[in-house]
Amino acid sequence: FLESLIPGFRPPPARRTLICELESEKNVTASLEGTFHFIQYGSPDLRIEMASLIPKSGYLTLALLGKSVDEGEEEGNESIVRRFLELPEIRRLIPGHVLLRPACACNPLMNIGPAKNPFADRAAVIGDLAVSRLYKDGLYSAYLTGSALADCVLGTGIDARSLKRAYGKVFRFLEKDLFYGKLVFFVNRNFFRNPLLSRVIYQAILTERKGKPERDRNLAGILWRTASGDGTYSSILAAMFHPGNLWRIFTGGVLVTARNFAAELVLGLKWKGFGRHPTGVAREDFEERRKMFQGLLDGAGGTRRPDFESMYSIKIRAGRDKVLHQLGRFGEPDRLFLRPRFVKIRRVEGVPNTPGCTVRYDLPFKWMSFQVVLEKVLEGRRFFYRVKGGFASGGILAFDLRETGPELVLLSVYVGFDFPRPAHPLRRAFWSLFRILFPGFVHDVIWNHSLCRLKSLVEIGAPGEAPSPLK
Repeated sequence: FLESLIPGFRPPPARRTLICELESEKNVTASLEGTFHFIQYGSPDLRIEMASLIPKSGYLTLALLGKSVDEGEEEGNESIVRRFLELPEIRRLIPGHVLLRPACACNPLMNIGPAKNPFADRAAVIGDLAVSRLYKDGLYSAYLTGSALADCVLGTGIDARSLKRAYGKVFRFLEKDLFYGKLVFFVNRNFFRNPLLSRVIYQAILTERKGKPERDRNLAGILWRTASGDGTYSSILAAMFHPGNLWRIFTGGVLVTARNFAAELVLGLKWKGFGRHPTGVAREDFEERRKMFQGLLDGAGGTRRPDFESMYSIKIRAGRDKVLHQLGRFGEPDRLFLRPRFVKIRRVEGVPNTPGCTVRYDLPFKWMSFQVVLEKVLEGRRFFYRVKGGFASGGILAFDLRETGPELVLLSVYVGFDFPRPAHPLRRAFWSLFRILFPGFVHDVIWNHSLCRLKSLVEIGAPGEAPSPLK
């Protein structure tokens, strides 16, 4: 019928998608509430180009797109969903013991290109039948094309020439943006399928998060606009290759990743069996939490900043008791986290998680070795250690376990101390130089590895104990 009204009309090319509603335990969706997960790579065997996971009340909405979905009719939807949920990155996202049941699934077609000859005399198509933004909502395309066609009809004309001149502007805009969208997803897909390149990008985003106010986080903004559809693809592509953003990726991503990788080699920190998670605290949250830690321990406002301080946090999907049990292994010889080479950490006195518990750090140089003594426990979830001896004497090591939802704990760690300020001029000069050369980033490397390992131990258990998330 349309071909008789619009000679030469050809509908847009489309590809198969898989949309599935997964029924789950409510505590799982509650722990994921307020989050939107956008995955841009599956595995060599499961060829996924884009996936999204959105929590609802008792359900998870899963959308998959890629060559495995295109060719998945013989395999079946359930098999593809199962294989997706068994990917390591998804197993880390969803607790391994959770039972997920596909409640329903469908395979709608999604436009990936423009229609040919979308208008003729007194006839035109709009919305998905004409053109749509790549992998985004058809409602916006319907709004743009419908509004443009109405303006054209009321203000310009309904002949083919008028439609091409007025309505065609919006069609060509969306067609051009669709082309840029393919370039955006091509770049993203090839970056995130490579473990090294994806680590560089995530490190650059974390560096930006810790050092820049929210309004100036360009790299995080690029990822958000790509996933959400905010902004045109041409503007996203331009931002990707903006010299300032490329410089941020180089300095905050490439250089920092190389430095951290070298530190991990030296310290013997291996990532086999568990995944990386961001543990750096955003700049706007750092000051507020620092005052909380220092104020609770010292009984003061916590207004003075120590010479060195760092803070880390990680979300753990488990009850507080489980996290406390694992945190109580701090200093035990058989613990499976916080085990850097060249540093011997052992409990020498007291009971774990109880005031008086003393943990000793033996470093290669005895003058650097020290102890941390648990001085105060508040509400059964805040643990304040004081550094005794060594160059960081008087400093603070604090843990805070805040329950943010059912079976969901935010574990935060704060480290702060002053360097010695002896009266003797030569010794003062030595410590001033030591302060300048002190490799503070080593704290980041050690605690990032330790907290990610602790998260894995609490949520999944030791290697080999995690069952499949879909049964």
